[in-house]
Parts: sequence; structure tokens; C-alpha cells
Amino acid sequence: MAECWQDYVARLVDDGIDDMGLEASIAKLRASDLAMAMATECVQFHGGYGYCQDYRAERLMRDAKITQIWEGTNQIHRQLIGRSFLNK
Repeated sequence: MAECWQDYVARLVDDGIDDMGLEASIAKLRASDLAMAMATECVQFHGGYGYCQDYRAERLMRDAKITQIWEGTNQIHRQLIGRSFLNK
């Protein structure tokens, strides 16, 4: 489902639409939340080894978490998205 939204945002970029901040925020929010959910499942699957730096699961967890912080935290994006619905 996240891929469909990313394709939609990519089409907006290709079409030269300038006002797509809301759509980009939704894409970032959904993709980073999905990455974090999958990384959490991966770490839990590996148990205690999931936190060891010898396993890739630990790196995936760190990378997924930082995607929720880059370009504005997900909480900020949620607020922007919520306010845009109030304005419409």
C-alpha cells in the first residue's frame, strides 16, 4: 500500500506539481513507520541477538529509527497532516 502512495507522489513530481507538501509528508510518514515496524519485528525475531552489532538486525533498527527523525519528526508530519484536514 505504501508503494501506491509513493508512486502517486512520484507522478506529481513528474507532472511538475509544485504544491505537494502534504502528499510528501504522508509518503514520508507511512514509509518510515513501516520501516520501523519491520525492523522491530526483525529484532524481536532474533531475540537478544537482534541487539548485537554482529547481526544486521541491529543496524536495520538504527537506520529505520533515524528515518522517522530526518526531514522532520513523524510527530511534526502528523500535526501538519491533521491541520491540513482541518483547513479543508
